[in-house]
Amino acid sequence: MLLVDDERALSEHITSLAVKCIPIIAYNGHGLIADSVLVEVLDVIQSATRRVLERFSQQRNSSASINRLPPEVLVLIGSFVPYGSLCSAVRVCRHWHKTLLSASSIWDDVVISFQSAGELAESALQTAHDRTRGRIRRLTISATSHGPLCGAAPKICASVMEHMVDLQLDLHDGFCTDWTTFLVNTPAPRLRTLSLTGPCRDELFLLPDNLLAGVAPELTLVWLTYVLLPAEPGPALADVTEIAYFDVPLMTTAEVQHICRVCPKLKYLTITARAYDIEPIGPNFVAPKLASLCLNGIIPEGIVDAIVRANTKNMELRINMPAASGVPIVLTRIRHIREIHIYGTRILSRAWATVMVTGDDDYTICVEGCLLTEIIDILRVAGPERLASVPSLTISDGLLVVLQTAGVMYDFSGLKHLTVLLENCHRVPSPQLFTGYETRFATAVETVRLASDEQYSFGFKHEYSQVSLSADVVRHWLPLSVKRLILCGVQLDGSPDCRPSCDIVSEWETEGRHGNGIWMDTSWSDWFPHDAALYV
Repeated sequence: MLLVDDERALSEHITSLAVKCIPIIAYNGHGLIADSVLVEVLDVIQSATRRVLERFSQQRNSSASINRLPPEVLVLIGSFVPYGSLCSAVRVCRHWHKTLLSASSIWDDVVISFQSAGELAESALQTAHDRTRGRIRRLTISATSHGPLCGAAPKICASVMEHMVDLQLDLHDGFCTDWTTFLVNTPAPRLRTLSLTGPCRDELFLLPDNLLAGVAPELTLVWLTYVLLPAEPGPALADVTEIAYFDVPLMTTAEVQHICRVCPKLKYLTITARAYDIEPIGPNFVAPKLASLCLNGIIPEGIVDAIVRANTKNMELRINMPAASGVPIVLTRIRHIREIHIYGTRILSRAWATVMVTGDDDYTICVEGCLLTEIIDILRVAGPERLASVPSLTISDGLLVVLQTAGVMYDFSGLKHLTVLLENCHRVPSPQLFTGYETRFATAVETVRLASDEQYSFGFKHEYSQVSLSADVVRHWLPLSVKRLILCGVQLDGSPDCRPSCDIVSEWETEGRHGNGIWMDTSWSDWFPHDAALYV
């Protein structure tokens, strides 16, 4: 740590150095330095200081062997290393072996993929048990066959359930009687999340009754793949607020009613089913008040549609890979649109887009995995009159160009707030974005935010480089009605005389803002963290 006198001396030196480096031309008639010049000089000083510290660190580290790192440093590094890499690290040298194994707390997040049968599998799990002294808090297991996990493995898991917080079992065909017994007879007093993957068959695996011996007071999240809830689960699900059913061949009305009955505190429901039945709803069924409902493809008729219609306030409805019939619902089911988000992603060299619409009473509908042509169809179905009443739009730069080219952006005639997310990975916005401003598409907009997509979505972090834009180009591009320009992770380069004449402010977010709180990163299927696993 720097002493007060050292810090004062350093401050005086940097101040004198900054004044020395600033040219006379940078001062105005009042003797003030232009902000852009001062920032540039300070950035240069910061870069030079960083290079000095890097050289000092390299010289210091080159004189010390890596196997002589202090124990506290090794333990700190080990706390960030995935489980598979941590298992390899103990074999580097005796010093690493002794230090890492002495810190049982860094071993409590166990991720193992069993690819072979027999004693090796059981030994790996027993080793994980011993390294934590029986206090495993997070356990993730994947099995590719039935053999390895029947026998000692369920018993070892049962012995650590007292401390277990998160349990993920991707057992597939390994869901044998031993595991069924484990799920029935083992209390889980601290378990918060339970994720189970059963065998991939048309007839789904039914979990046993009286789950977890009826003792799971902190269990709030259950994810099931090829697995169904027990007919009589007991009190273990009494406080569950989130249920996810993945890869269901046929979701029945009876099963949906069953979910709502055994989980009275349900708030978040995800169903990815290939088909739904439309059997009549029972006379005593009361639709739960949900905070989020996620569906795949369509909103089916019957009980699911009844749940959707019963939740039109303070709820997020998400539809993944919508069918053609499901696309228009985005704008037709919301009476008054308060805000629209449109942004794109690229998966396997294909461009996908997401539209999220927020209306009155914080009711949000979001369709994900749309083609770009479907985005245009969604907006055209709404019609110019409906789009003209939308006050706020957030859109990525590339999609803004697409919609402007298609002529759709001109329908947002009443737009007051526009946020453009600059998402290009090379920090250069779409080259067509700031051209063609001779024909304005938003003549009434009052506030424009130009934002780095990463910083706007996930919060400001120093490792995110800023996007640099020409002040003169932005000035010509801005609609004449703009009174305020907000820059989030964006800087304007060029002469101060070229900057827009409106009020300009910088915004540094500490939290992500994407989607007004919606789960933009929620998975549509359960997955196993292969990069973190120890393979046996």
